[in-house]
Amino acid sequence: MTDNYLKGWLVKANTDIKVMDTLLRSSSEDLLTDVICFHAQQAIEKFLKSYLISKEVVNKKTHNLEFLQDKCSEFLPQVKNFDFSILSNYSIDVRYGEDFSLPSDKEALEAYDLAVKVKMFILEKLELTEKDLIL
Repeated sequence: MTDNYLKGWLVKANTDIKVMDTLLRSSSEDLLTDVICFHAQQAIEKFLKSYLISKEVVNKKTHNLEFLQDKCSEFLPQVKNFDFSILSNYSIDVRYGEDFSLPSDKEALEAYDLAVKVKMFILEKLELTEKDLIL
């Protein structure tokens, strides 16, 4: 991979995955479910934007996964197989008091699993491996 801009997006997306890995391995009995869900949403957003960058599509400033999914599906119809509805509210809503909600442990694990699946899917479509995400 030679495009540093694209690589930067992919590395940042992978950092969100690493944060979730760390949180899920913590010895705490209580998962920080809102933080895990936020990073899952962020990782997916960045992986989808990375794919669009690879297709030279200018990224609109948005956190809306469904919008990004629609844009990606113009090149990659299989992306429609992912259901991002569980993450729709995690980009901003879980971060502020007035709209704060605490996802369950199950929701956090589902969000994590979805983010990892999207990562693997996008990397495959970009013909990249985990090694390509090292700076």
